[in-house]
Amino acid sequence: GELALIYDAPRAATVMTVNECIVWFINRETFNYCVKGSHYEQTKRNLSALEHVMVLKELSLAERMMVADVVKLKLFRKGDYVFRSGEPGREFCMVEDGQALAVQNGEEVARYGNGDYFGEVALLLSEPRKADVVVTSEQLRLRVLDKENFLRLMAPVFSTLAERVDSYSSAE
Repeated sequence: GELALIYDAPRAATVMTVNECIVWFINRETFNYCVKGSHYEQTKRNLSALEHVMVLKELSLAERMMVADVVKLKLFRKGDYVFRSGEPGREFCMVEDGQALAVQNGEEVARYGNGDYFGEVALLLSEPRKADVVVTSEQLRLRVLDKENFLRLMAPVFSTLAERVDSYSSAE
């Protein structure tokens, strides 16, 4: 019945017990307080994790809060591929903790550490990934934005991101 509580709508189904049981319930106000409180705490943790990502400093606090509201945590282990060359671009990645290496045609082209970001090229240009990104630390903690949220929320910093894309192109 959580959807009925969230959207203040009639329940879509009836639940009947097969055996005698004890049922616990909470009212809509309590449920929303718990859910919204939990979401708020997660947004605060995300905001804290993103405070060292330089490109985000160009966003206003309200814009950073919107990013923190939708960003997801992804964990990787040493040797894992974050993505591979040729894959479609689906996420923008920001390093919270750990290190990764970008490899193109067998050669190292970039190293990423705390506060760095990657994955913007494929999203901005709507092209496949141009490099493999491999985890080099014991663990890598990334905060990721899916493509839709990246295009919607990162628009204020597209010029900064485009400059970086241009620098990649001139280095090839």
